[in-house]
Amino acid sequence: MAEATLRALEKGKNEVTLTFKGKLLVFFNRFFPRLVDRIIRRKVAISSRTTSRHDAISKRYRKRESVSRLRRRWSLVGPAVPDG
Repeated sequence: MAEATLRALEKGKNEVTLTFKGKLLVFFNRFFPRLVDRIIRRKVAISSRTTSRHDAISKRYRKRESVSRLRRRWSLVGPAVPDG
């Protein structure tokens, strides 16, 4: 990556595209900018929905784990009821 950056500086380039997917994106953006914008917008929307869904699932899982941990602890200790 550093070599590519140095070569770009020597040639006076402003941008460096390293991966094949990045080069495809640049190529298609040159000829179909609206299509690329639409695809990127959709990808960003999907990734943000997926992230929020994963956050919700992990919160639910953590809550469920803490409740089950408390139940196990309570079953080991038992209720504090005086004999009588």
